[in-house]
Amino acid sequence: MPRVDKIESRNLHGQDLELRPDAPPEELAMASDFPTDDEFMTAKETACLLEIEETEVTSQIEDNQIVGFEFVDGTVRIPRDQFEDDRTVNGVPEVLAFFKTVNADGKETSDHQSAWDFLASTFYAGDPAPRPIDRLRAASRGQTKAVVDELIRLKRSLDYGDHV
Repeated sequence: MPRVDKIESRNLHGQDLELRPDAPPEELAMASDFPTDDEFMTAKETACLLEIEETEVTSQIEDNQIVGFEFVDGTVRIPRDQFEDDRTVNGVPEVLAFFKTVNADGKETSDHQSAWDFLASTFYAGDPAPRPIDRLRAASRGQTKAVVDELIRLKRSLDYGDHV
């Protein structure tokens, strides 16, 4: 299998976090702010889980089918929680589509970091499925569209301050 260490930053909007030798102290501090590796998988680990080639993992990230982004050290990390058994939780690509943006090269892409921050946040206090990713996981296939629509409404209300 070919080795995937990194996806070109231009393909992942907002993910140009490669650590430079002249990086300011605040960027160096960011390196320690990321969650531990047990919450994320490498492209190789993801490929093993999904039983696909590492290059296909890269393609799925670039095609907004799975969430993946670069850490400060330039390595690609894929959030483990977006998978259930050996597949992506239904609705993840649809949520990623809501985070579409245009990068500096004029290419349409999704902001994977923001999408994951949203999916992994707790919005439903006291609910047995308090995070959006848990709500997607708990939905039956027939309910996925309704849950995605609910999550998009929630995100829009957060963007416009309706929660205040």
